[in-house]
Amino acid sequence: MRDSIGLTEADYKRLKIKQKVGNLLNAKLMKPTYIAKFGRERTERLCAVRADRLRWMDECNDILSEDFADFFKSYTFTPPERPKDDRKRIWVCWLQGEEHMPDVVKLCIRSLRKNAPEGVEVVVLTGANIGSYAEFPDYVYRNLRSGRLTLTHFSDLLRMQLLQRYGGLWVDSTVFVSAPIPREYLDMELYSIQMHGKAERDVNPYYGGLTSFLLAGSTNCMLYDFCYRFFLEYQKKYGHLMDVHPINLCFRMAYDRFPEMREAIDAIGVNNTQVYTLFDYTSAPYEEAQWKKLTDGQIFHKLNWRKNYAGTVDGKMTMYGYMCSLME
Repeated sequence: MRDSIGLTEADYKRLKIKQKVGNLLNAKLMKPTYIAKFGRERTERLCAVRADRLRWMDECNDILSEDFADFFKSYTFTPPERPKDDRKRIWVCWLQGEEHMPDVVKLCIRSLRKNAPEGVEVVVLTGANIGSYAEFPDYVYRNLRSGRLTLTHFSDLLRMQLLQRYGGLWVDSTVFVSAPIPREYLDMELYSIQMHGKAERDVNPYYGGLTSFLLAGSTNCMLYDFCYRFFLEYQKKYGHLMDVHPINLCFRMAYDRFPEMREAIDAIGVNNTQVYTLFDYTSAPYEEAQWKKLTDGQIFHKLNWRKNYAGTVDGKMTMYGYMCSLME
């Protein structure tokens, strides 16, 4: 049985395998696979800087700036009509459905529901219900079913359309929330985790200003409209992705080209700087003082569903076990 985006359970398994194989080929045999996708001249440019991640991102940025120059010149932002149902929502996605979620994802979603502001609905998006909230051009679905567009990057498109259309807060399914989420985050034009100050972000303009796994804003936010429309143009032209982190490239292009976006991003302010730290302690024995240290001023905590988590080790409750107890 197919879901609302045209995929069966077998399709999800096939696409996950294809994504893993594609990532392996790109890592081990980058040159032939990239020549097939983007041509010899551009592949040579990328191969020349392969060992330097920052220079690689700069090269991708330059190539995309060449290919989409007309789009950048013609882009104008027109705020969409407000939806008839303009309730604030928190969006989280697991395409295969809640019955296929790893335990850590179920825990993270429980933490979202517990800590959502009063009156804010937590919408768990799956392949079965996405059609009730989002719609895409046919070529997006074709690229997804063929594997040219990965499940991971389909979720990039999805979060941009939802934020463009409805606003609210997008949270990845592996973000644990340890304290109530301030309502103001959902009312801001633009909010995200900003791990670094501007001086550090100037050194690496792709990292630390915004995190793609947690984004909030209103329908008046140009960033989400720009990113969504750029992703559609990219899909029409390439299908395949030049880089595994297209959102970071898109954020950089918006920041460089639009003063209003640069101002909005700079205005967020450094926050949740230890978003990855709790992950390193999930297997450690629970200690109250350590827990307070890890969560002091830190609401959001990025985990990884691929890790095996244990509630106890050698008969002692772990930090992960304590996290589970908080959600009971």
